[in-house]
Amino acid sequence: AFSNITEQIPIFHQIHTTTDSLLKGANVKVTWYDNNYDSTTMLSNAQLMAQSKPDGIVEFPVSPDSSALSAALGRSGVPCVSIDFEVPKCTFLQVDSLGYGSQAAKMIAAAAKQRGWNSSNTTLLIGQNAASGQAGNGAVQGFYSTIAPLLGYKPLTASQVIPASTKLDTNAIQFDGQSSLQPAYQAVTALTASIPSSRHIILFTLNDESTIGALRAIDEI
Repeated sequence: AFSNITEQIPIFHQIHTTTDSLLKGANVKVTWYDNNYDSTTMLSNAQLMAQSKPDGIVEFPVSPDSSALSAALGRSGVPCVSIDFEVPKCTFLQVDSLGYGSQAAKMIAAAAKQRGWNSSNTTLLIGQNAASGQAGNGAVQGFYSTIAPLLGYKPLTASQVIPASTKLDTNAIQFDGQSSLQPAYQAVTALTASIPSSRHIILFTLNDESTIGALRAIDEI
């Protein structure tokens, strides 16, 4: 049994389609559940999975608040794995989001320096997902903490880049894109009036959907 964080966002739905593709011809049957980015749905799915008594459960939680989820899965006695957010009763599969955020920052900083971009002429727009908490925003934490000293922004450690922070520096803004297209578009649209058209923009978000929405807003400046 596999409970996906959501099937409505392509980057997460691809987990479903890719897994099915990889398992073709294997003697494995996966029953899929859609958490739909909703805590109530996630708990309902956990109870359904536990009742179905599969050989194993894979859970992609919608948030780091996992006490009720852990209790529901723990009562089942079925081995489980949690992705990205730790669930105490399950084996934890941690995505190295800090690492890939940092890698992206190094690549982008190198390209920016070649163009003469730095904190004096470039605005950083960083799209996080506040509902995912500190644990779910590792990529943007790794990104900003790495790129800031390279391009002259206010240095912050990864742990200092928290979801509640909006202004990381004078020209570094964190917005809540909710890992979705429309919320990211709306959030960046609200910010564009404060960004002079003469400035360059570096955009980094948690996923493709949020990036597409933010880019649409930027294109309208």
